[in-house]
Amino acid sequence: MVMTAHIVNKNWDADNPVTLSPVALQKLYYDKGYKRPVISDDLMMGAIVKKYTIEQAIIKSLKAGVTLLIISNNAAATGGVNASGKSKQAQDFTQPFNMIYKALNDEALEPHVIQKAFDINRSALKKN
Repeated sequence: MVMTAHIVNKNWDADNPVTLSPVALQKLYYDKGYKRPVISDDLMMGAIVKKYTIEQAIIKSLKAGVTLLIISNNAAATGGVNASGKSKQAQDFTQPFNMIYKALNDEALEPHVIQKAFDINRSALKKN
């Protein structure tokens, strides 16, 4: 398992941090034959929440090839922002799931993206 970072490699993708960049993840892992889980760093970190909503970060990271998402929902650690983007209090932990479900229903996220992540993660569990 590897973890992404929220740094920008301007040679690969000047607009997105590695966690949200399909180009960067392809070059770093998938072009090299990597077929194990790719875990995000916390999507509630400043490098993400300053530029993206949590819903955008979830969708972009999954589309990029991240298979496991970390979402701390820790308002104190993120300067008062949580998964809802509105309140300083922790939100229901199901909110990210609801965002993924909505993205699937709205066709902002294709089912094969979720299936691929599921298959990679399940395969890794079977090997351990």
